[in-house]
Amino acid sequence: MSAAMIEKYDKYWADIHGLMAVAVILDPRLKMTMLHACYIALFGEEAAGKYVTEAQELLTVLMKHYHVKDQDSMATSSGGAPSTVSAAAVLSIFKTLAANKKTTSFVRSKNELDRYLEEETLPHDENDYFDILGWWKLEGARYPTLRLIAHDILAIPITTIASELAFSTSERILSEHRSRLTPKMLEALMCNQSWLRHNLKDEGDGRFNSFWSCLEDNEEDLKDESCITRADSD
Repeated sequence: MSAAMIEKYDKYWADIHGLMAVAVILDPRLKMTMLHACYIALFGEEAAGKYVTEAQELLTVLMKHYHVKDQDSMATSSGGAPSTVSAAAVLSIFKTLAANKKTTSFVRSKNELDRYLEEETLPHDENDYFDILGWWKLEGARYPTLRLIAHDILAIPITTIASELAFSTSERILSEHRSRLTPKMLEALMCNQSWLRHNLKDEGDGRFNSFWSCLEDNEEDLKDESCITRADSD
């Protein structure tokens, strides 16, 4: 069993550690320093540099991809613009870009990442709550492409346990004896069960354990009845 668990963990880690590394970089309190420290602890000091470089390259590729998406959306939104423009208008845009030293989207993305990494990290205190999405919403205006990436990656759940528990809970409600509930009614019953469980847990008077014990007993009774019914029909 231990060998199977290790194999499953290694497979999961191989698929997810790249995005987790990007999430660490996008934390303004941690950035590359914490990422380097984590990889040293996991793989040793010699291999840590390689993994840090791979994580930074992955973030650079993501920035190129998000810039392309941004340019595509801009082109789509401006679909009603005239197909021909005057030479004077083009020359005016050229002078404006040259004055601002605008270059290709890839260079702008790289400079944006460099500016973010060169900026001092925020103070890090494990006991203080830090709203990282709120920080990117307000302060991320200086890094528009990185803010788009942070919006998508930092919202990914770190585990699938929550969704699995939802399916496990549904088995208590949608059984063989109650199989014709509408999706809205099923969702309402699951929410009601979750709220009731939370309230009983906060009270801490012992009713919480007895409540879930009754649910488990009812579930076992339903399973036993279904087994007897199938046996009789056979």
